[in-house]
Amino acid sequence: MAGGAEVIVIGAGLGGMSAGALLARSGRETIVFERASFIGGRSHVVVKDGFTLDYGIHMSRFHKRGKLAEVMRAAGGRPSFLSPGPPEVFKDGAFFPFPSAPAELIKTELLSPLSKLSLLKLLAWTAFNNPDRAGDASLADALSSIDAPDDLSELCALLASTALANPYPELASMKELKKFLEQLLKNPFEPVGYIKGGWNGFFDLMKKNIEGNGKILTRRKVDRVLFSKGRATGVESDGEKFECDALVCAVPFQDALKIIDAKHMSPPLVEYAKRVEPTCGVVVDFALGRSVSDKSGLILTPDPVTMGCLISNVDPSLAPAGKQLGTWLQFIPASRAGDKEFVKKTQRELLDLISRALPGVWDACEWKRELFTPVVDGAMLKVGQTWNERAPLVSPEVPNLFFAGDTTCGVGAGGDIALDSALRVSKLVRKYLRK
Repeated sequence: MAGGAEVIVIGAGLGGMSAGALLARSGRETIVFERASFIGGRSHVVVKDGFTLDYGIHMSRFHKRGKLAEVMRAAGGRPSFLSPGPPEVFKDGAFFPFPSAPAELIKTELLSPLSKLSLLKLLAWTAFNNPDRAGDASLADALSSIDAPDDLSELCALLASTALANPYPELASMKELKKFLEQLLKNPFEPVGYIKGGWNGFFDLMKKNIEGNGKILTRRKVDRVLFSKGRATGVESDGEKFECDALVCAVPFQDALKIIDAKHMSPPLVEYAKRVEPTCGVVVDFALGRSVSDKSGLILTPDPVTMGCLISNVDPSLAPAGKQLGTWLQFIPASRAGDKEFVKKTQRELLDLISRALPGVWDACEWKRELFTPVVDGAMLKVGQTWNERAPLVSPEVPNLFFAGDTTCGVGAGGDIALDSALRVSKLVRKYLRK
């Protein structure tokens, strides 16, 4: 045996680093394994030519009342957030205010007076249909039930893209959308924020906690999880074995069967691992040598559904003085993720769309980074993949095997799922180790 620790965490993404930090801070010796050369996973940060780049758009839900702030406080940090400007929709060559609070829906210029009446019907349908009892419905089902006009359907697709990172009404879960609206009503004035100084501060805090009572091993791929007598006993990595008392698997559940023998998981979990569908997209990050716009809020487009932001207008520290940093995401169906020509075509169309929304952007561009992201969020928030249908936080078969990350039953969307799972898993692991 090469050694070990009380807790082993597999994966140094948002869920793994958060769970590892909270467990280490609670006094549990913790080792985090990461196959990449860097920590952060799909939230890792790159610094280039004085620009600090996130991996796409990484706003935080609900500002200082959100899960990111809760994790940071639990890890001994003092989170500080910046508020972006008001969101806007770029449509037909013009910008329109995007409703970011329930009251703004009734005032929006994006809906005709008749469509606003249909919106009231939709809100009533949402309020009085309990998907937990009646079965989940898609956003398209809800829109069809009220014979929604096109402008309302278009607006709802944009709402679903911001709330659920799912722009497809035929897939978007009303159960998840309703839960988001309930949270929004509790936090109507600060729906999103950006962590001051960028996400490096978050990961530096998590790293400090872990290394205070353990270590992070990068470039260390876990080949398999070891089991004995119905317990997870450790991992094998590069021919070495590491022991533990509890194990947290924080890789996307799509990859779980690559390291966990299916015989140690129930048939429903195995099936979930095989069918879980991520959100996919293409991302363009761009560094500008001069300012092209003073907009600091989220910019959305309806056809195709995209979202972007000049993030250095939110936090000027992310770019050198007088320069700007922007990022833009366009969703693509998971079924087209393997179509290279489709991906390239989407990337070209996205560059053209950005040039129309931000005239002069490519003349001012110093460099850009174009990414195809087969996994934006590990589990799309769609019908059949809602929080109570995703992976549990603890294995039903193996009591010391836990799961964290955005493919679990954590609550929220994307990163919030991972953060919520880490908060809850850290408590479950501590409870197990006290037995």
